[in-house]
Amino acid sequence: MERPDDPADRRSINDDLKAQWKAKTSPKERVRSVLRTVYDGLRADEIAEKALVAESTARKRLEQLIEEGYVESVSRSNSRATLYRRSPESLILEEAHVLIEEHTRQELAETVSQLERELETFRVEYGTDDPETAVLSTGALSESTGNEVLHDWQSVRRDLQFHRVALAVSIAEDDVMQSIA
Repeated sequence: MERPDDPADRRSINDDLKAQWKAKTSPKERVRSVLRTVYDGLRADEIAEKALVAESTARKRLEQLIEEGYVESVSRSNSRATLYRRSPESLILEEAHVLIEEHTRQELAETVSQLERELETFRVEYGTDDPETAVLSTGALSESTGNEVLHDWQSVRRDLQFHRVALAVSIAEDDVMQSIA
């Protein structure tokens, strides 16, 4: 497929895609879609512009998404503006459901065990539970090695938490399904 060289053609294609998105989705779906990857927060007017809705519509949908636990509002000390971003809970549950879809409960349990062993290896090797403390207090590590150790340790810790949540959600979903059956 040829790429348009004329900026007007690109604008036309973008306008067509926006129109299709708007026609196929509700305002709430578009607001939710915009917020799907917002971690630092956006103002309601910024969300409205990206979601192709009026600011009042964005605010109404944001309030609904807050009530559902998908979004949280945050205020910065240096600004009067209210910012909106994904709630940590919604991010965690989304990741848990991805893991549940991709792995059996047995695989999740085995991964939890493996990650716990990896975490214990870090703790024993560096004599602390805190990766930041380990890297800062270990003068024997070069900066690049220290950064790599810090990244690896934090990744193992984060992955362990996500897998634990996925395992717990999987068990809870089965328990709920059994209780209503």
